[in-house]
Amino acid sequence: MCFVATLMKTQIRRMNKKAMKIIYRKAQKTDIPQLAKMRWDFQLVGRESCKDTEKEFDKSCEEFFEEQFDSGSWVHFLAEVNNEIIAHVSLQIIKNIPVPGTLKNYWGYLTNAYTKKEFRKKGIGTNLVKQSLEWADANDLKKIVLWPREASINIYKDLRFSQKSEIMERKAPA
Repeated sequence: MCFVATLMKTQIRRMNKKAMKIIYRKAQKTDIPQLAKMRWDFQLVGRESCKDTEKEFDKSCEEFFEEQFDSGSWVHFLAEVNNEIIAHVSLQIIKNIPVPGTLKNYWGYLTNAYTKKEFRKKGIGTNLVKQSLEWADANDLKKIVLWPREASINIYKDLRFSQKSEIMERKAPA
């Protein structure tokens, strides 16, 4: 699934004052280096330092993405302009143990939503999440869960997510 959107001048005042073509699509293995770089940038927002070097992180992240592409347990969606990834979101596909009446029971965990700073507040991330939800619906995922940042809660509510208090979390001992 791939679709194209065009942002007009009024929506992209800070970006060369021209219309730009944004392509939304599922990620491919050839996108792994860019996805790893963006993950590094995304995870460092608000941090002062990191014990890993960028090179070590890229290698580890690229290995992770490679394994997940091969297993099919993750699907990554991206938005790009001129072959540069400007936003991405990841969907982990989780298979539940069969229950009577539901032999194939899949659900998803939506995570890793990130849009480069200069492209934010233009609906690009929302369009990307919509694409991932359309894919989830077409592939019969029964539900999607996520842990949103405070700033994005209303966006997810507009996409028919609801807040539940059933989830409990245990962090590993330090």
